Amino acid sequence: MGEKPIALQILQNTVYADEAGFLKVNGTVRNLGTFNATATKVNAPFYDSQGRVLSIAHGYTIPSTIMPNNTESFEIELPRKVGSPVNYSITAESTEYEAIGTQVTINYGATYTTATAVTIILLSNDLQSNVTQMRFSNNNATFTTWEPYTTFKSWTLPEGDGIKTVYAQFMDNLNLIAPLYFDTIILDRASPTITIAYPVNASEITSSTVTATWTGFDATSGVNNYEVKLDSSSWINVKSSTTQTFTNLTDGQHIVYVKTTDGAGLSNQESVSFTVTSNPFAPLVLGGTIAIAVVILVVGVAIFVYVRMRKR
Repeated sequence: MGEKPIALQILQNTVYADEAGFLKVNGTVRNLGTFNATATKVNAPFYDSQGRVLSIAHGYTIPSTIMPNNTESFEIELPRKVGSPVNYSITAESTEYEAIGTQVTINYGATYTTATAVTIILLSNDLQSNVTQMRFSNNNATFTTWEPYTTFKSWTLPEGDGIKTVYAQFMDNLNLIAPLYFDTIILDRASPTITIAYPVNASEITSSTVTATWTGFDATSGVNNYEVKLDSSSWINVKSSTTQTFTNLTDGQHIVYVKTTDGAGLSNQESVSFTVTSNPFAPLVLGGTIAIAVVILVVGVAIFVYVRMRKR
């Protein structure tokens, strides 16, 4: 985008003849500018003793794009054999450049989003001509119409959980279009699932120690962590663990709650209730004690009545 922009410097070069007798030149080029030089071409004309051009070697740096204050190497070859050149010169040029600092990010670089409505943050720093237009696409095939350039754009992702890519293009006031830019984000709208394996809901447990176990699943962003609590106590973050032991439980009904959160921040919670009876024979003992007391009382009364009747 723009005019021929750049100060390119040949740092070093060497001329040699290959086995077939063709002259080659290799060396490095530095970009002294403040933006990327693309399609960087190197030219090396060879002259005879009278200053006439015998042949010109052409080629490009590898890679052909040179970033600011960076160097790239080249190797070029004369297209035909020549006699004995006594001199040569070498220059480098770039017929294009691209903006430096061009960035397209979705939701400030977030990895996940739980909504199709997102914000695209845009930066296109065209140093030689002003960026005036922009357009977007969800599939790199169908683009929106060109619209005035701004640094923020409200955008709607296509439905369906998974990786989404947004493509952006910029145009400057010379009607030159920059290379394609894009960013990706993962859409996750489904909450994770959780299943409590133990204790079984509405079960009776004859121990004051209970180890709760569970499993969780999230297809898109994965399970990030679990939290668990008993009755009205505080939540315990057990991270990736899928078990938690509770001790010294009193007899009676209790509730275990388990909550899971996925990578996108969505959460889900499940609970089960159970009854603790740490001494299952307690009712029998109590009933037996009462029964014995009744028997003793009845026998005592019978003996008392018998004795009174004998005295008569």
